[in-house]
Amino acid sequence: MFNSEAQRAIEAVADAILVPRDALLAVVDVESNGVVFTQIGGKALPVIRWEGHYFDRFVPAKKREQARKAGPGGIQRLVSSRTARRRSATLCLTVP
Repeated sequence: MFNSEAQRAIEAVADAILVPRDALLAVVDVESNGVVFTQIGGKALPVIRWEGHYFDRFVPAKKREQARKAGPGGIQRLVSSRTARRRSATLCLTVP
């Protein structure tokens, strides 16, 4: 399951959004495979689950076509590490 820090964070979110703690813990467990934070640059940051169907919309059109042509996983296959995924997600969100 989760370490105490992760469990407290999930429970705080559950309380804030008014859902049962056990329900949110179960969803997060399934979606995260029990890993919710990763160390990047000395900070514990949430893991980015690269969901191509979601991040696709943030990629500029020219790059989007290139990623789609790469096949299933497109950009995910091109971005292998958690640090690189976070950097790519940040860039996707900031490209005009």
